[in-house]
Amino acid sequence: MGRKNIIYGRKVVQEVINSDLEISEIYISKNIKQDKVLKILEYAKKKCINIKSIYSNDMNILCNYGVHQGIAVRIPEYKYFKINEIINNVDNESDEIVLILDSIQDPRNLGSILRTAEIMGIKNIIIPQKRSCDVNNTVWKTSMGAVAHLNICRANNIPNVILKFKDIGFKIIATSLNTKINLSDINYKYPIVLIIGNEETGVDKELLTFCDVKVKIPMYGKIDSFNVSVAAGIIMYEIKNIQSRY
Repeated sequence: MGRKNIIYGRKVVQEVINSDLEISEIYISKNIKQDKVLKILEYAKKKCINIKSIYSNDMNILCNYGVHQGIAVRIPEYKYFKINEIINNVDNESDEIVLILDSIQDPRNLGSILRTAEIMGIKNIIIPQKRSCDVNNTVWKTSMGAVAHLNICRANNIPNVILKFKDIGFKIIATSLNTKINLSDINYKYPIVLIIGNEETGVDKELLTFCDVKVKIPMYGKIDSFNVSVAAGIIMYEIKNIQSRY
């Protein structure tokens, strides 16, 4: 059995099963207690998904010895959205947030950010064709299945994407250490493209030239940067919190 496109763990598998993804197979360990995965299996049967019972050692190999909790699922290759699909899906009359993740190359960071974005109601995500990890098994696992509920686009020309959003009335906001504007200084009561860069280099300098506003998270200790997934969580929460006041 190949390990490609295998994700595992009860929570992740449940989210995948609940989504519109076409699932080919579910694997369960022969020694798992059925009651622990009963709801998943019942739903899988309703959707006519093939269920395979395999030995525990085979499950360990299938899941690359990750913590699988006795259940795994084989999913199709992630089908990225096209940029026009994203643009046609947004509401430029609201305070919608579209997220551009610039050069996030660690799949655990990407997965964590996607999980937070989904919780915050941010559905449309854009990543570069280059300088970014793709939506792989680790991203699925770390996102706890949030990937199944998001519209993720891989774009080969991020500046062009930004201009498309500017044309339909979105404000472009990026994170930067080189600004005096704190995250909480503006009201965000308009549609936003939020650009977040990686923790080493930040947002690409070229992309910053397209921004309407650059904001920073105030820091009070001696360390001068956050982990990117932590920073993204703070930023998304604070913007949504501010939007809710208006």
